[in-house]
Amino acid sequence: MQQSGSVQITSMSADVNLLHYIIETLVIHRMEIFMFVSAMLGYALLVSSRRTLGAAIGEGKKPLKVMQAQPAEGVGTSDATSGYGYEAASEDHLCHIVEALHSQGSTPEFIANALLGFFQRHPERRVMSDVNELLDYIGQKADCELMGLIVDMLPSMGLKPDQHTCEICLKAYAAERNFAAARRLISMMAAEEIPLSARAAFVAMKVELLAGNFDETMKHFRVLRRSWVAQKSSDPVVSQSMMSLIVELAWKEQKVRPLLAELKGVVMPEKSIEMLLVKCVEANDGDLAKAVEALARAQCTVLPNSVYSLLIKGRWKADAIVEEVLSLQRSEFSPDLALSIIEFCGGVSDAARVDRLFELMKPKQLHILAEFIRFYIGVENFERACDIFELDMQQAHGHAQGAALFNDAALEESVIDAAVVCGRINLAQGILALSKGRSVGCFGMIERHVREFLERVIHAIVMWHAVVEHWVVLVF
Repeated sequence: MQQSGSVQITSMSADVNLLHYIIETLVIHRMEIFMFVSAMLGYALLVSSRRTLGAAIGEGKKPLKVMQAQPAEGVGTSDATSGYGYEAASEDHLCHIVEALHSQGSTPEFIANALLGFFQRHPERRVMSDVNELLDYIGQKADCELMGLIVDMLPSMGLKPDQHTCEICLKAYAAERNFAAARRLISMMAAEEIPLSARAAFVAMKVELLAGNFDETMKHFRVLRRSWVAQKSSDPVVSQSMMSLIVELAWKEQKVRPLLAELKGVVMPEKSIEMLLVKCVEANDGDLAKAVEALARAQCTVLPNSVYSLLIKGRWKADAIVEEVLSLQRSEFSPDLALSIIEFCGGVSDAARVDRLFELMKPKQLHILAEFIRFYIGVENFERACDIFELDMQQAHGHAQGAALFNDAALEESVIDAAVVCGRINLAQGILALSKGRSVGCFGMIERHVREFLERVIHAIVMWHAVVEHWVVLVF
């Protein structure tokens, strides 16, 4: 009877440990899960809105009746529009003509000639607003060849491209990754002295960025920066995703310092600063890290936790950064920042600063408490390690749950040894008993498999979010 009761208690303990681990994992990775769900909802809304818009356009279309007609005045019999006319008064939408010809399998040249004939029959429609609307529709259909033909025939109608025309064409060329056509259009704008609007400059910058041309990218970035300064905006000049691509290109071309010079006085996304510092840490470039730090401090007096954490990991001026962080007397520390401080102090056996960190932070997360215990065992302060285990872990999470935190068998053995050294035999025996209980029967195996599965799911969510973010930049 006692044996069956012991097995039941062990089973309940394993279930509680497993449930606690699942909840702890969801809490720690709640931001990644939220970002993944948000990305999927955004993608679903985008697809739904496009379908709704397409249906609305389809409902508003008038059927075009193709009939035999005389060629328009001024159009020769060899013209592609000879013998064809459209029962379409001047109020008909030009997009309907294009779609009707597309549905008949007409070539871009035939469609362009048909449109030219239409404009010759309806001079009142020769306005750039109608042409731009047509180009926008064709751009959505990703027919860059037809778009180019229409732009080329504008002079014959006494028209010339304007800013809006160039924006539409640049956006279509960027979506199709037709960098050659986009560059020709940019050169034409320069020759015709058509100024780049902020929107056109953004698309042009995106084209050069995707083409891997850093110098031209920064040329268009300056246009955006001037517009940003004129608007006195507090938002970043470009999005986080776009800035990440710029940083990657600058690092690849070894032009990070010129990039930092362009970014002076500009609001940067926090993630972009983090990305630059990560590159500095990987390359062990302290001088460049100082320049990035100066850029970050120009934006805010108190740096974000993530920036402090990376500066400490770089070890160039970690001692001063740790002292600065602790001197702020704040209680909110990100897990990465806390772990960075503990790791640095562990290397120099600085128990005093870790004591200050613990008092300020008052941590509740199991993995953070485990690192404090590891530190104090490393500096042979066994009493402090056991106190944290008993007074913080077990009090905050319960006796069984507190012991369940040790995913590292070596750390668990170290705590048991520390308890024995301190004379806390009951504590050592309690940890041993619970450790054995977790591994009894199939429950220990189930807990391990569930833990591995959750870790893989979290990793897949993070990777999927990165892929979605990258393609959003490329498409939009």
